[in-house]
Amino acid sequence: MAPPVASDEKYVPGRGTDRAARERLKYREGLDAELPKEDDSKQTDILLGNGAKKVARCGKCTRPLDDVALQAKQFVCSRCTGGLDPSIVAAAVVVVVIVGVVVVVVVVVV
Repeated sequence: MAPPVASDEKYVPGRGTDRAARERLKYREGLDAELPKEDDSKQTDILLGNGAKKVARCGKCTRPLDDVALQAKQFVCSRCTGGLDPSIVAAAVVVVVIVGVVVVVVVVVV
């Protein structure tokens, strides 16, 4: 998909963003949603050594991502999510309530 072209129109306060600006934003957000591709540059070969493979890693523990996470295009491994769906884990809110000396931890899935 080719990137949308920026328009020459100037921003007018109070009108909000135009449709073309929203399309450009959606395009850029879509690029960030993908897992990074393999880097085959000369600099990578020098730093890692010739023939070394760069692997996708977990965003929390930095272990190499397992096959399940790679196929689902997730940035967190199944160990860090506890085998749960990462979208549920990301939406969970941890509420800590201190009652006297007792600490109660409640996890609310939003």
